[in-house]
Amino acid sequence: MRRFAATAALIVLMLSPQVRAQEAAPDPRTETIAVADAYMAAYQELDEAALTGFYADDARFFDPTSYDMPGFAAPFDFQGRDAILAGIASFKTDYGLVRVPYVVTTKIAGMHDVAYIGEVQSEVRIKGEIQRYAYPIVTIIRVAGGKVIEHRDYVDYPAGRPITP
Repeated sequence: MRRFAATAALIVLMLSPQVRAQEAAPDPRTETIAVADAYMAAYQELDEAALTGFYADDARFFDPTSYDMPGFAAPFDFQGRDAILAGIASFKTDYGLVRVPYVVTTKIAGMHDVAYIGEVQSEVRIKGEIQRYAYPIVTIIRVAGGKVIEHRDYVDYPAGRPITP
């Protein structure tokens, strides 16, 4: 029994520096997560002024689930900062969007991507009144050099439902 205890103690002592080094190592995803989270806060408010600084010049905003959706003027596929900002402005003017708050149930981060999974609770102005609609959503934000280079949405539009106060 003493031999086992001595061996276990030796193993713990040998592994302790490695464990401490792993615990002390910074998470390499920290910047990606920080940029994506700050971007998502501005995006949920549809704050074009704040969003301007997040996008790389050649960024892309893409929602492949918006293709062929009844009632949509065009698919949401914008290339370049200016086109993305114009697209976001069109969300307000063409669709009456006021805000797009998310209820995130799961967030998964990689080295350059952060996926937000949950529900978007869109606030839409219709005939002067704010109405809310919930849609299941997966949003993936890709970050490089501290800038958003891609915003990709997968929205289950047919599963949308009104939210009653």
